Amino acid sequence: SKYNANIYRGMYDLSNKSTLLWQHAKLALRSFFNISEDYEVIFCKSCTEALNIAQNIFEQKYQNANIYVDSSGHNSNILPWIKGNDPLKVKNRVTFLDTNASGILEMSEIIQKVSSNSRQILNKDEKYVSKEEIVQKIVTINHISNVTGHVQDIEKIREITKKEDAILVVDGAQAVAHIQIDIEKLDPDVYAFSAHKMYGPLGLGVLIIKREHLKDSEPMIRGGGSVNNVTTQNIIWKDEDEKYEAGTQNIVGAVGMISSLIWFTKTLNMFAEKISRNTVGSHDSYPKIEDYLREDFLKQLDVDDKSWCRIVESEKHLTKYLLDRLSSIDSLRVIGGMELDQRIGVVSFSIEGVHSHDIASILGERNIAIRAGTHCANILHQNMNISNSVRVSLGIYNSKEDIDRLIEGIIYAKELFR
Repeated sequence: SKYNANIYRGMYDLSNKSTLLWQHAKLALRSFFNISEDYEVIFCKSCTEALNIAQNIFEQKYQNANIYVDSSGHNSNILPWIKGNDPLKVKNRVTFLDTNASGILEMSEIIQKVSSNSRQILNKDEKYVSKEEIVQKIVTINHISNVTGHVQDIEKIREITKKEDAILVVDGAQAVAHIQIDIEKLDPDVYAFSAHKMYGPLGLGVLIIKREHLKDSEPMIRGGGSVNNVTTQNIIWKDEDEKYEAGTQNIVGAVGMISSLIWFTKTLNMFAEKISRNTVGSHDSYPKIEDYLREDFLKQLDVDDKSWCRIVESEKHLTKYLLDRLSSIDSLRVIGGMELDQRIGVVSFSIEGVHSHDIASILGERNIAIRAGTHCANILHQNMNISNSVRVSLGIYNSKEDIDRLIEGIIYAKELFR
């Protein structure tokens, strides 16, 4: 709350420092995720808003695009894209990429559907006819499913989309705290996530988008700070990120994002030193906010090369332990694949005859936080003929003891409600 002045607006010290912190938060993200200057980093209020902004940008430029939507995805990466799916106007404008019986979107499904140039258009008699027509393709994918925990091979998908000159949009909300993200290597057109998904504050979303897509586009949210000039006849928008950040911005969230990245970096490096999970988060000292104003603050984001490898392996061991314990419970169905090399520690399940909300209530009484319902993934649940499920998400701080307490609570809930 100390640096709470509007950014880019004032010439006084407090405003200048707020602006510098805002800019340094973006530099911190560029450093941590290896984001090149080919991309712009835009702050908003959530991953949901980031994906809506991206959809709005592409809708302005490509009104008749073929859009391929990951049906295993979160509603935030489905609803923005299907809002214009009116079959009376453009048939098959939106094509869903279907999952297999385990709720997994397979690469063969992506190749088969995205590689086809065929689409249906209206002729003069207003009847649909098949015609070969090259149109802009947009492929929107979840990096990691928030239900099955399945990890998509974004580099492979990028190879497919490049062959088709297709735009690739990636929802990275579930990925950023579990696997190493290298934007330069993945090369998506859009990558979006929220700060709180990697232990940062609520209320800050991040849109990483190639600068080429921002040319000649207008912002979805308009207001103060987004224009160079406005008259009764004309609007002259600011360049790139500033025109998409109208109004008073969440400077507190941006500073919190820096702090969370530093905390996460320290924790990652603890894993590189093979320090026990029980000490995760127990760092001796943190920099002061004033330190974020220094030009050399990025040194605090240097991650040991071994860090990500160790944390991924550690999560795999915990995930295997969780899957083994869950599989031992009668009438419990794990949703998604069991292959540890293709998933993270996000595990959903259902128990025959027991509603997920009942399980969540019992676990909540034991101070165990899980999610229940459809997890904003309605289509995935419908495709798998499941009305609801329980979701367990392993964090960087969890242990086998936590899983044992979880299993005890699940067994108790099952016996109570069946």
